[in-house]
Amino acid sequence: MDNIEKAMKQAKVSIEAEGLKVFEKYDEIVEARLLNKISEEEYKQLVMEAIRSDKDER
Repeated sequence: MDNIEKAMKQAKVSIEAEGLKVFEKYDEIVEARLLNKISEEEYKQLVMEAIRSDKDER
């Protein structure tokens, strides 16, 4: 397991310990940003789109 995977797993455990849920689509966005596959601006845009789609699904 590389450092990014380990850091993401630790962060997910911490978030879930607070009673929150981390959805896979957010994992993918964060991982893409950490691996520099997307820019900071693209990251922000994708997060906002994901949040909007979550609200639409409710």
